Amino acid sequence: MVIATIFFSLPAVQTNLAKRATDRLNSDFGTNFNIERVQISPFTMNVGIQEIYVEDHQKDTLFYIKNLSTSLLSIRNIADSKLEFGDIDAEEAYFKMRTYKGET
Repeated sequence: MVIATIFFSLPAVQTNLAKRATDRLNSDFGTNFNIERVQISPFTMNVGIQEIYVEDHQKDTLFYIKNLSTSLLSIRNIADSKLEFGDIDAEEAYFKMRTYKGET
Protein backbone atom coordinates (compact mmCIF):
# COMPACT_ATOMS: atom_id res chain seq x y z
CA MET A 1 0.00 0.00 0.00
CA VAL A 2 2.82 2.42 0.84
CA ILE A 3 4.61 1.69 -2.44
CA ALA A 4 1.36 2.21 -4.39
CA THR A 5 0.76 5.52 -2.59
CA ILE A 6 4.27 6.71 -3.39
CA PHE A 7 3.97 5.52 -7.01
CA PHE A 8 0.63 7.24 -7.59
CA SER A 9 1.81 10.42 -5.87
CA LEU A 10 4.45 10.99 -8.56
CA PRO A 11 3.41 13.84 -10.89
CA ALA A 12 4.65 11.92 -13.94
CA VAL A 13 2.36 8.98 -13.11
CA GLN A 14 -0.59 11.27 -12.41
CA THR A 15 0.00 13.15 -15.67
CA ASN A 16 0.21 9.89 -17.61
CA LEU A 17 -3.09 8.71 -16.12
CA ALA A 18 -4.71 12.07 -16.93
CA LYS A 19 -3.46 11.87 -20.52
CA ARG A 20 -4.89 8.37 -20.87
CA ALA A 21 -8.23 9.57 -19.50
CA THR A 22 -8.36 12.60 -21.82
CA ASP A 23 -7.34 10.43 -24.80
CA ARG A 24 -10.24 8.11 -23.99
CA LEU A 25 -12.69 11.01 -23.64
CA ASN A 26 -11.45 12.52 -26.90
CA SER A 27 -11.83 9.18 -28.68
CA ASP A 28 -15.28 8.41 -27.25
CA PHE A 29 -16.76 11.88 -27.80
CA GLY A 30 -14.76 13.28 -30.73
CA THR A 31 -13.42 16.16 -28.65
CA ASN A 32 -10.03 17.79 -28.27
CA PHE A 33 -9.36 18.16 -24.54
CA ASN A 34 -5.78 18.24 -23.28
CA ILE A 35 -4.05 18.53 -19.91
CA GLU A 36 -0.32 19.13 -19.77
CA ARG A 37 0.41 18.21 -16.15
CA VAL A 38 -1.43 16.98 -13.06
CA GLN A 39 -0.23 16.92 -9.48
CA ILE A 40 -2.34 15.58 -6.62
CA SER A 41 -1.02 15.37 -3.10
CA PRO A 42 -2.46 12.24 -1.46
CA PHE A 43 -1.71 13.68 1.98
CA THR A 44 -3.20 17.18 1.69
CA MET A 45 -5.58 16.40 -1.21
CA ASN A 46 -4.41 19.54 -3.01
CA VAL A 47 -4.77 19.37 -6.78
CA GLY A 48 -2.81 21.29 -9.38
CA ILE A 49 -3.49 21.09 -13.11
CA GLN A 50 -1.44 22.92 -15.73
CA GLU A 51 -2.27 23.85 -19.29
CA ILE A 52 -5.92 22.82 -19.69
CA TYR A 53 -7.07 23.26 -23.28
CA VAL A 54 -10.45 22.48 -24.82
CA GLU A 55 -11.45 23.08 -28.46
CA ASP A 56 -14.97 23.63 -29.70
CA HIS A 57 -16.40 21.61 -32.60
CA GLN A 58 -14.96 24.13 -35.09
CA LYS A 59 -11.42 23.54 -33.71
CA ASP A 60 -11.27 26.98 -32.08
CA THR A 61 -10.34 27.50 -28.44
CA LEU A 62 -13.35 27.03 -26.16
CA PHE A 63 -11.30 27.51 -23.02
CA TYR A 64 -7.75 27.49 -21.77
CA ILE A 65 -6.40 27.68 -18.23
CA LYS A 66 -2.66 27.95 -17.59
CA ASN A 67 -2.80 26.84 -13.93
CA LEU A 68 -5.73 25.58 -11.90
CA SER A 69 -5.48 24.67 -8.23
CA THR A 70 -8.01 23.43 -5.71
CA SER A 71 -8.41 20.88 -2.96
CA LEU A 72 -10.61 17.84 -2.64
CA LEU A 73 -12.66 18.24 0.53
CA SER A 74 -13.97 14.73 1.07
CA ILE A 75 -12.30 11.43 0.27
CA ARG A 76 -15.47 9.57 1.25
CA ASN A 77 -17.47 11.53 -1.35
CA ILE A 78 -14.94 10.61 -4.05
CA ALA A 79 -15.71 6.94 -3.45
CA ASP A 80 -19.40 7.80 -4.00
CA SER A 81 -18.57 9.69 -7.24
CA LYS A 82 -19.38 13.04 -5.60
CA LEU A 83 -16.57 15.53 -6.03
CA GLU A 84 -16.49 18.36 -3.52
CA PHE A 85 -13.85 21.05 -4.05
CA GLY A 86 -12.43 23.83 -1.91
CA ASP A 87 -11.60 27.23 -3.35
CA ILE A 88 -10.63 27.05 -7.00
CA ASP A 89 -7.89 29.34 -8.28
CA ALA A 90 -7.28 29.76 -12.00
CA GLU A 91 -4.42 31.67 -13.64
CA GLU A 92 -4.64 32.98 -17.18
CA ALA A 93 -8.15 31.66 -17.73
CA TYR A 94 -9.59 32.23 -21.19
CA PHE A 95 -13.15 31.27 -22.16
CA LYS A 96 -14.84 31.91 -25.48
CA MET A 97 -18.26 30.51 -26.24
CA ARG A 98 -19.37 31.24 -29.74
CA THR A 99 -22.42 30.51 -31.86
CA TYR A 100 -21.30 29.99 -35.44
CA LYS A 101 -23.28 31.24 -38.42
CA GLY A 102 -26.06 28.82 -39.31
CA GLU A 103 -26.02 27.09 -35.90
CA THR A 104 -28.33 27.42 -32.94
